[in-house]
Amino acid sequence: MNRNLMRTLALAVAAAVLFLAPLNGYADSLSYVSSIGAAGQTVSMVSKDDAGAEHTYNGTASNFNVKVIDDGNLIENPDNPDTDWFTAFCVDPFQYAGTGTVELVAPSAVQGGLQAAWLFENYYKNSPTTTTVAALQVALWEVVVDYDKEYNLNTGDFYVTKINKVGAPSATVTNTTWSLADTMLADLQQNFNAKDLDYMYRIAQTGYKQDLIVRLYDPPVADPADSGPAAGTPEPATVILMGLGLIGLAGFKKFRKN
Repeated sequence: MNRNLMRTLALAVAAAVLFLAPLNGYADSLSYVSSIGAAGQTVSMVSKDDAGAEHTYNGTASNFNVKVIDDGNLIENPDNPDTDWFTAFCVDPFQYAGTGTVELVAPSAVQGGLQAAWLFENYYKNSPTTTTVAALQVALWEVVVDYDKEYNLNTGDFYVTKINKVGAPSATVTNTTWSLADTMLADLQQNFNAKDLDYMYRIAQTGYKQDLIVRLYDPPVADPADSGPAAGTPEPATVILMGLGLIGLAGFKKFRKN
Protein backbone atom coordinates (compact mmCIF):
# COMPACT_ATOMS: atom_id res chain seq x y z
CA MET A 1 0.00 0.00 0.00
CA ASN A 2 1.44 3.40 -0.89
CA ARG A 3 2.43 5.90 1.78
CA ASN A 4 -0.22 8.52 0.89
CA LEU A 5 -3.01 6.00 1.40
CA MET A 6 -1.52 4.86 4.73
CA ARG A 7 -1.28 8.47 5.98
CA THR A 8 -4.89 9.18 4.93
CA LEU A 9 -6.25 6.18 6.79
CA ALA A 10 -4.15 6.86 9.90
CA LEU A 11 -5.45 10.45 10.14
CA ALA A 12 -9.03 9.28 9.66
CA VAL A 13 -8.71 6.68 12.41
CA ALA A 14 -7.16 9.21 14.80
CA ALA A 15 -9.98 11.69 14.16
CA ALA A 16 -12.60 9.02 14.76
CA VAL A 17 -11.00 8.01 18.07
CA LEU A 18 -10.88 11.60 19.31
CA PHE A 19 -14.51 12.30 18.52
CA LEU A 20 -15.87 8.94 19.61
CA ALA A 21 -14.32 8.93 23.08
CA PRO A 22 -16.70 11.34 24.86
CA LEU A 23 -19.81 9.69 23.36
CA ASN A 24 -19.35 6.29 25.00
CA GLY A 25 -21.83 5.71 27.85
CA TYR A 26 -24.53 7.91 26.28
CA ALA A 27 -27.30 8.51 28.89
CA ASP A 28 -25.94 5.92 31.33
CA SER A 29 -24.38 8.50 33.67
CA LEU A 30 -27.65 10.28 34.49
CA SER A 31 -28.94 10.60 38.03
CA TYR A 32 -32.26 11.43 39.69
CA VAL A 33 -32.75 13.74 42.63
CA SER A 34 -35.53 14.97 44.91
CA SER A 35 -38.19 12.30 44.41
CA ILE A 36 -41.60 13.33 45.75
CA GLY A 37 -44.49 10.92 46.26
CA ALA A 38 -47.83 11.76 44.65
CA ALA A 39 -51.37 10.80 45.67
CA GLY A 40 -52.26 7.16 45.13
CA GLN A 41 -54.05 4.11 46.54
CA THR A 42 -53.04 1.79 49.37
CA VAL A 43 -51.86 -1.71 48.49
CA SER A 44 -51.42 -4.78 50.69
CA MET A 45 -49.02 -7.26 49.11
CA VAL A 46 -46.99 -10.38 49.84
CA SER A 47 -43.61 -11.46 48.51
CA LYS A 48 -41.72 -14.72 48.83
CA ASP A 49 -37.98 -14.83 49.50
CA ASP A 50 -35.58 -17.41 48.06
CA ALA A 51 -36.43 -19.84 50.86
CA GLY A 52 -40.15 -19.58 50.14
CA ALA A 53 -40.97 -17.59 53.28
CA GLU A 54 -43.69 -14.99 52.81
CA HIS A 55 -43.35 -11.34 53.83
CA THR A 56 -46.23 -8.85 54.00
CA TYR A 57 -45.88 -5.26 52.85
CA ASN A 58 -48.21 -2.26 52.88
CA GLY A 59 -47.51 0.58 50.51
CA THR A 60 -48.97 3.22 48.25
CA ALA A 61 -49.39 2.76 44.51
CA SER A 62 -48.55 6.18 43.10
CA ASN A 63 -46.19 7.98 40.77
CA PHE A 64 -43.23 10.18 41.68
CA ASN A 65 -41.87 13.48 40.44
CA VAL A 66 -38.12 13.48 39.85
CA LYS A 67 -35.43 15.72 38.46
CA VAL A 68 -32.68 14.30 36.28
CA ILE A 69 -29.15 15.62 35.95
CA ASP A 70 -26.46 15.00 33.37
CA ASP A 71 -22.95 16.29 34.06
CA GLY A 72 -24.35 18.65 36.67
CA ASN A 73 -27.08 20.09 34.43
CA LEU A 74 -30.82 19.56 34.86
CA ILE A 75 -32.47 17.95 31.83
CA GLU A 76 -35.67 19.51 30.50
CA ASN A 77 -38.72 17.32 30.09
CA PRO A 78 -39.19 16.77 26.30
CA ASP A 79 -42.96 16.49 26.79
CA ASN A 80 -43.07 19.79 28.67
CA PRO A 81 -40.08 22.10 28.02
CA ASP A 82 -41.33 24.53 30.66
CA THR A 83 -40.45 22.15 33.48
CA ASP A 84 -37.51 19.99 34.53
CA TRP A 85 -39.72 17.56 36.49
CA PHE A 86 -40.23 14.05 35.13
CA THR A 87 -42.83 11.46 36.07
CA ALA A 88 -41.41 8.22 37.50
CA PHE A 89 -42.77 4.96 38.91
CA CYS A 90 -41.41 2.51 41.45
CA VAL A 91 -39.96 -0.79 40.23
CA ASP A 92 -38.91 -1.94 43.70
CA PRO A 93 -41.75 -2.41 46.22
CA PHE A 94 -39.44 -3.56 49.03
CA GLN A 95 -37.49 -0.37 49.80
CA TYR A 96 -38.44 3.14 50.85
CA ALA A 97 -38.25 6.05 48.44
CA GLY A 98 -35.92 8.91 49.28
CA THR A 99 -34.03 11.88 47.98
CA GLY A 100 -30.49 11.89 46.70
CA THR A 101 -28.56 10.99 43.59
CA VAL A 102 -28.23 7.55 42.04
CA GLU A 103 -26.96 6.19 38.76
CA LEU A 104 -29.36 5.17 36.00
CA VAL A 105 -29.23 2.07 33.81
CA ALA A 106 -31.06 0.98 30.67
CA PRO A 107 -34.24 -1.09 31.25
CA SER A 108 -32.63 -4.15 29.64
CA ALA A 109 -30.10 -4.20 32.50
CA VAL A 110 -32.90 -4.89 35.00
CA GLN A 111 -34.95 -8.08 35.15
CA GLY A 112 -38.41 -7.17 33.90
CA GLY A 113 -37.19 -3.66 33.08
CA LEU A 114 -38.18 -3.66 29.41
CA GLN A 115 -41.64 -4.95 30.28
CA ALA A 116 -41.96 -2.18 32.86
CA ALA A 117 -40.95 0.39 30.25
CA TRP A 118 -43.56 -1.00 27.83
CA LEU A 119 -46.31 -0.63 30.44
CA PHE A 120 -45.17 2.92 31.23
CA GLU A 121 -45.10 3.87 27.56
CA ASN A 122 -48.51 2.44 26.75
CA TYR A 123 -50.51 3.28 29.86
CA TYR A 124 -49.20 6.51 31.34
CA LYS A 125 -50.76 9.53 29.67
CA ASN A 126 -51.00 13.18 30.64
CA SER A 127 -53.37 13.88 33.54
CA PRO A 128 -54.17 10.23 34.33
CA THR A 129 -56.77 9.27 36.93
CA THR A 130 -55.72 8.02 40.36
CA THR A 131 -57.10 4.60 39.37
CA THR A 132 -54.91 4.43 36.25
CA VAL A 133 -51.80 5.49 38.17
CA ALA A 134 -52.40 2.92 40.92
CA ALA A 135 -53.17 0.12 38.45
CA LEU A 136 -50.03 0.89 36.46
CA GLN A 137 -47.89 0.90 39.60
CA VAL A 138 -49.22 -2.46 40.73
CA ALA A 139 -48.65 -3.93 37.25
CA LEU A 140 -45.07 -2.60 37.28
CA TRP A 141 -44.37 -4.33 40.59
CA GLU A 142 -45.70 -7.59 39.19
CA VAL A 143 -43.48 -7.61 36.08
CA VAL A 144 -40.23 -6.80 37.91
CA VAL A 145 -40.75 -9.31 40.75
CA ASP A 146 -42.44 -12.14 38.83
CA TYR A 147 -40.43 -11.45 35.67
CA ASP A 148 -39.87 -15.17 35.04
CA LYS A 149 -43.45 -16.29 35.65
CA GLU A 150 -46.88 -15.83 34.13
CA TYR A 151 -48.22 -12.50 35.32
CA ASN A 152 -50.91 -13.01 37.96
CA LEU A 153 -51.68 -10.64 40.82
CA ASN A 154 -53.18 -13.50 42.85
CA THR A 155 -50.18 -15.86 42.90
CA GLY A 156 -46.41 -16.01 42.44
CA ASP A 157 -43.42 -14.62 44.29
CA PHE A 158 -45.34 -11.34 44.43
CA TYR A 159 -49.09 -11.13 44.89
CA VAL A 160 -51.64 -8.61 46.06
CA THR A 161 -54.25 -9.12 48.77
CA LYS A 162 -55.99 -5.73 48.73
CA ILE A 163 -55.99 -2.51 46.73
CA ASN A 164 -57.62 0.48 48.40
CA LYS A 165 -58.70 -1.89 51.19
CA VAL A 166 -60.72 -4.01 48.73
CA GLY A 167 -59.88 -7.61 47.81
CA ALA A 168 -59.57 -9.25 44.41
CA PRO A 169 -62.44 -8.71 41.96
CA SER A 170 -65.02 -11.47 41.87
CA ALA A 171 -68.71 -12.06 41.21
CA THR A 172 -69.48 -10.17 44.40
CA VAL A 173 -66.49 -7.79 44.67
CA THR A 174 -65.73 -4.85 42.38
CA ASN A 175 -62.16 -3.58 42.35
CA THR A 176 -61.68 -1.29 39.36
CA THR A 177 -57.98 -0.69 39.99
CA TRP A 178 -57.20 -4.41 40.27
CA SER A 179 -59.19 -5.20 37.11
CA LEU A 180 -57.38 -2.47 35.18
CA ALA A 181 -53.99 -3.80 36.33
CA ASP A 182 -55.03 -7.27 35.11
CA THR A 183 -55.96 -5.75 31.72
CA MET A 184 -52.55 -4.06 31.46
CA LEU A 185 -50.71 -7.29 32.22
CA ALA A 186 -52.78 -9.29 29.71
CA ASP A 187 -52.07 -6.64 27.06
CA LEU A 188 -48.35 -6.83 27.86
CA GLN A 189 -48.27 -10.60 27.44
CA GLN A 190 -50.02 -10.35 24.07
CA ASN A 191 -48.39 -7.27 22.54
CA PHE A 192 -44.99 -6.63 24.15
CA ASN A 193 -42.43 -5.01 21.85
CA ALA A 194 -39.08 -3.72 23.15
CA LYS A 195 -38.42 -1.36 20.22
CA ASP A 196 -36.83 1.96 21.32
CA LEU A 197 -37.50 1.33 25.04
CA ASP A 198 -33.79 1.19 25.94
CA TYR A 199 -33.40 4.53 24.17
CA MET A 200 -36.35 6.25 25.86
CA TYR A 201 -36.24 4.97 29.44
CA ARG A 202 -33.83 4.69 32.36
CA ILE A 203 -34.08 2.93 35.73
CA ALA A 204 -32.50 4.26 38.91
CA GLN A 205 -31.09 1.08 40.43
CA THR A 206 -29.62 0.97 43.94
CA GLY A 207 -29.41 -1.41 46.84
CA TYR A 208 -30.51 1.13 49.44
CA LYS A 209 -33.36 3.17 47.90
CA GLN A 210 -36.52 2.45 46.00
CA ASP A 211 -35.70 1.92 42.32
CA LEU A 212 -37.57 4.17 39.91
CA ILE A 213 -38.22 4.05 36.16
CA VAL A 214 -38.39 7.33 34.24
CA ARG A 215 -39.05 8.26 30.61
CA LEU A 216 -36.29 10.64 29.53
CA TYR A 217 -36.45 10.80 25.75
CA ASP A 218 -38.99 10.82 22.96
CA PRO A 219 -38.77 7.97 20.42
CA PRO A 220 -36.10 8.36 17.72
CA VAL A 221 -37.32 10.47 14.79
CA ALA A 222 -38.33 8.41 11.76
CA ASP A 223 -36.85 9.15 8.33
CA PRO A 224 -39.78 10.08 6.01
CA ALA A 225 -37.95 8.51 3.07
CA ASP A 226 -37.54 5.22 4.92
CA SER A 227 -40.51 2.87 4.80
CA GLY A 228 -38.89 0.60 7.39
CA PRO A 229 -38.63 0.99 11.20
CA ALA A 230 -38.02 4.42 12.71
CA ALA A 231 -34.38 5.46 12.67
CA GLY A 232 -32.66 7.90 14.99
CA THR A 233 -30.77 10.93 13.75
CA PRO A 234 -27.12 9.91 13.30
CA GLU A 235 -24.94 11.10 16.14
CA PRO A 236 -21.57 12.74 15.42
CA ALA A 237 -19.83 9.42 16.06
CA THR A 238 -21.92 7.76 13.36
CA VAL A 239 -21.18 10.53 10.90
CA ILE A 240 -17.46 10.23 11.61
CA LEU A 241 -17.53 6.48 11.05
CA MET A 242 -19.39 7.00 7.77
CA GLY A 243 -16.78 9.54 6.75
CA LEU A 244 -14.01 7.12 7.63
CA GLY A 245 -15.58 4.52 5.36
CA LEU A 246 -15.82 6.96 2.46
CA ILE A 247 -12.19 8.01 2.91
CA GLY A 248 -11.14 4.38 2.92
CA LEU A 249 -13.04 3.68 -0.30
CA ALA A 250 -11.54 6.72 -1.98
CA GLY A 251 -8.05 5.65 -0.94
CA PHE A 252 -8.68 2.10 -2.13
CA LYS A 253 -9.79 3.37 -5.52
CA LYS A 254 -6.71 5.56 -5.79
CA PHE A 255 -4.45 2.66 -4.76
CA ARG A 256 -5.97 0.38 -7.40
CA LYS A 257 -5.52 3.06 -10.03
CA ASN A 258 -1.86 3.49 -9.16
